[in-house]
Amino acid sequence: MKSLSHKIFSVLLYVILFNSYGIAQVEVQISDVGSNNSIGKANSSRNTAVNSNGDIYVVFSGSEGIRVAKSTDNGGSFNSSVQVVSNAAGISFPKPEIAVNEFGDVFVVWITTNNSGTFSAGDILFSKSNNGGNSFSAPVSVARTVASATLHMAARENTVVIRDNFGRFIYYNNTRGDGSFSTYDIAANFVIPGGLFTSSDVFIDTSGIIYLIADAPELRLYRSTDNAQTFSEINLLPIGNREIFFSSYALTESPSGKFIFVSGGPNGSNIGDEGYRINIETGITTPINFQLITTANRQSRTLYADEYGTLIDGFIDAGGIQMNVSYDQGITYDEFISIDPTAVSHSIDTNPTTGDITIVYERAGQIYMKVYKGFIRNIRVTSPIANPLLTCQGDTFNLNYTVSGPFVFPSNPEFALYLSDANGNFDLTDPTQKINSQIITSTGNYSFNVQIPNTILTSSNYQLKI
Repeated sequence: MKSLSHKIFSVLLYVILFNSYGIAQVEVQISDVGSNNSIGKANSSRNTAVNSNGDIYVVFSGSEGIRVAKSTDNGGSFNSSVQVVSNAAGISFPKPEIAVNEFGDVFVVWITTNNSGTFSAGDILFSKSNNGGNSFSAPVSVARTVASATLHMAARENTVVIRDNFGRFIYYNNTRGDGSFSTYDIAANFVIPGGLFTSSDVFIDTSGIIYLIADAPELRLYRSTDNAQTFSEINLLPIGNREIFFSSYALTESPSGKFIFVSGGPNGSNIGDEGYRINIETGITTPINFQLITTANRQSRTLYADEYGTLIDGFIDAGGIQMNVSYDQGITYDEFISIDPTAVSHSIDTNPTTGDITIVYERAGQIYMKVYKGFIRNIRVTSPIANPLLTCQGDTFNLNYTVSGPFVFPSNPEFALYLSDANGNFDLTDPTQKINSQIITSTGNYSFNVQIPNTILTSSNYQLKI
C-alpha cells in the first residue's frame, strides 16, 4: 500500500492583483496587565505567530514579566494573557520572540538582562506550551550570550532553531523543544568578517532546510539540510560587496523560486532604502528599493513575504508606523497603509486561514493589534483527504478549494496540482509531478479530481500543492 501524507497543503499561484484598499478592523488592545509593556525593536523580534487553525499568539514583556495572549477570532479579541515568566527581582526581558510549529506547540525565547536566581545576564531562556498557550513550561537555559543581544527563532515540525543577532552560534533542537539544545559554530567553519555578524536571522522552509542570513554588514547566507548539524555557504552572485545595516529579513517560497528579502536602515553610505531579493537556490541577488527611513528610525523596519508574490515593507517614519504592499516581490508597490501615528514598534504577520494582515504595535507602554482584510489573495483547501495515510496508488478523490481575495485574472490562467516526490520535495519543472490542472477565471469554489499515480513509492511524506 502506498500512503500520501496530508501534513501540508500549500498553495502556489501567480496572478495579477488590482489595488484592493482593504478594510482594517478597529484597534484591539492586547496587553491586559502591567505597565511599560513592550515588543522590542521592529527589526529585532517577531512578536506574533499564527497556527494552522488561524489562532493568533502575541508575546510581549513588561512589569508583569513575559506574557502571551491568544486570539481565536482573527484578532477581534484576545483571551487573558498568560504569564511565561515573572519580573522577579527586577529582572527584565525586553525582546521576547514567539513561534509555533505544525503540531500546535508554542515556543517563546528571550535573553535575561541581569542576574537573578539560577540565571545570569545574557542567558538565552526557552519555554514551551503544548496546550495551545494555556500554560508554559519553566524556562530552561539554552546558552549564554551578551545581555544586549537580540534573538530570532524558527520552528517547523520537530525542529526548533535559535540564533542571536551576532549569528556565530546556532542553537538547535530536533525533539519539538523538549530536552537540551545542541550548538553549531559558524565561525569555526567559515570566515566571518570581523568575527561577528551585526544582525542575522534564521528560517526553515517547507522542505525542512534551515537558512541563516546575516550581515557584517556585508551579507552572508548559509544553508543546512541536516537539521543544523552542518551548514554550507551559498555564494551570492554577482560577486561584490552588499552591505545592509540594521537588517530585517523575510523568506518566501513561490512558483518562481525560493527567495529571502533583506533591507535595513541608514548608516554610513547607506541612505536607508537599500535592499535585495536573494534567490536562495542560485545565490543570484537582485537590488530592490524599499521605503526610505531616517537615522532616528533605522531599527524600525520589518518585512513579510508570502508565496503569492506579496512583499510587505513595514517601517516607522515621520507619519508613524506605516507599510507598503507589493504584489510583484518588490518591483512595484501598490498599496500604502498608515497604521498608527505615535506607535514606536511593530510586528507583521498574516493569517493563513483568512489571508488577513495582522499588525501588532506598541504605544505608550501598551500593545495593540489591527487586522487588515482584503489585501492578500487567499487559496484554501476546504475538504482535506479523509484518511491520507491510507491513500494508495491508483486511488481517486476530490480536493476542494476556495479562491478568494482581490484577484484580477489574466487570460486563461491555469491552476495546477502537483504531487511531491516521496521525500516531500517539489520540482515544478518536472512534468511527472503535475497531476492535474484547470482554467479558472474568477474567485469562488473549485475542485480537483485527484488520481494517485500507480508508480509512486511507499512513503508518508507526500505533499500536494496547488
